[in-house]
Amino acid sequence: MALRFRYLLFLRLSQLIRLSRLDGEDLVVEVVMLCREVARAPPAGQPALDLPVTRPGRPSVPSGTVALVLRLAKENRTWSHRRIHGELATMGVTLPPSSVWAILRRHDIEPSPRRSGPTWAEFCRTQA
Repeated sequence: MALRFRYLLFLRLSQLIRLSRLDGEDLVVEVVMLCREVARAPPAGQPALDLPVTRPGRPSVPSGTVALVLRLAKENRTWSHRRIHGELATMGVTLPPSSVWAILRRHDIEPSPRRSGPTWAEFCRTQA
């Protein structure tokens, strides 16, 4: 702690000595440069302006992954969203099961395993 204080004190004293040796024109240039730096600097706690700005919330699912989920769902009508999630995991695609469920619902595909089978009422009628 004391070493850091001494270092900061040394920096401030060296800046004062350097500024005292500058003439008026150099001081004006120094002030203009500092004003430009302050104008370009982001507010405290904000990222710098040259970094990409990201949207808050979950990141969107890439369109190729959405197409793969839809293809798996259409080619394998008996698979649930959890089975599709498992197959994607074996392919190396990391996607939570809730996202698979949301993709299927968004495209009007029932995410349950009985998508193509009869409803419960139809099953009961055929068994009666």
